[in-house]
Amino acid sequence: MVSTATDYREVDLLDLAAAVDESTQAAFLRVVESIPARRVFTVNDIRERLVAAGVPEKDRGGLFHLAKTLGLIEPVTVSAWGRDYAVREPSTGASARRATVRVYRRLGRDTDGGE
Repeated sequence: MVSTATDYREVDLLDLAAAVDESTQAAFLRVVESIPARRVFTVNDIRERLVAAGVPEKDRGGLFHLAKTLGLIEPVTVSAWGRDYAVREPSTGASARRATVRVYRRLGRDTDGGE
């Protein structure tokens, strides 16, 4: 079976996450796990906490993919004309220069017993 470009990108992101040391992975996952279930968020919302936790910017793409693979988050999508599109919003990062960031939803149960 021939892989698509998307398949290659997925492998690249997993490789990036695997190359990140365990303490950085753990710090990133603690930040993600602190987000309430069902909350919609972007890196814009958690950037200060990631900086405080010592998570380098260069590692974040792979770490978001790791969190998705672990079932902690999912990308928010919108359907139109029979296709799903990733929801994105403008980055508020200092060097963004019109870049956009992906919108995610935190998965899992609320502590109050909800789904």
